[in-house]
Amino acid sequence: MLATYGLFYIMTTWIVTYAVQPETVGSLGYDYQSFLGLQIVSIVLFAIFIPIVSKLADRFGRRRMLITTTSGIIVFGLSFGLFIGPEVLGTGADMNVWQMFAFLSVGMALMGLTFGPMSAYLPELFPTNTRYTGSGWPTTCRPSSVQRRPAGGQLPGPELQGARCGLLSGVPGEA
Repeated sequence: MLATYGLFYIMTTWIVTYAVQPETVGSLGYDYQSFLGLQIVSIVLFAIFIPIVSKLADRFGRRRMLITTTSGIIVFGLSFGLFIGPEVLGTGADMNVWQMFAFLSVGMALMGLTFGPMSAYLPELFPTNTRYTGSGWPTTCRPSSVQRRPAGGQLPGPELQGARCGLLSGVPGEA
């Protein structure tokens, strides 16, 4: 999962900054709107691969698919320089758009290959009587600093948050 989420942030945020920042700072200096178009089209591959790999994972095993895809993500990560170095790809208006699209498409496809089996594999790690609690408890008990603020801007006090967490542990009020 770490490889998948690392790849997710690289393919959705870092690559935009790298592609559109000026060439003078070592980036590619490509047009922002044009790059977002490339990225959006490649995201379609991400979505297409989810149901495809879900069928494959049911046939060959979720764990095997996740290990294979994670290996692919590692190889892909080690090959970044071959794909997107300024000396290889070009910069500005001279950037090789098809090569950048290939890079984005491979990355998004690899993410799609993990999302299908991961959604079924993760709950399997917990016994059936604790699956919801096992996956929901960290979200419920997360620190107030990362919770969304309601319209009034105030979060419930720590005592309410502790009560919520205590309900999950079976001890009222205990966080």
